[in-house]
Amino acid sequence: MLDAAIKTIEIMEKYGKVPPEILEIKREIENKKNLVMYDEEEFMAFLDELSRKIAKLIK
Repeated sequence: MLDAAIKTIEIMEKYGKVPPEILEIKREIENKKNLVMYDEEEFMAFLDELSRKIAKLIK
């Protein structure tokens, strides 16, 4: 799912339709998506925080 989110944001970037908050989320996903391989607890915390950030953007 995280890779799909990155690809979707990249498509939006091609059309200049990405607000800075979404670009920051993309960078964070790219930096932390591999946490699942070596720190599952930290990865789960990252997903929780990511969900909160996205929910705030949607409101």
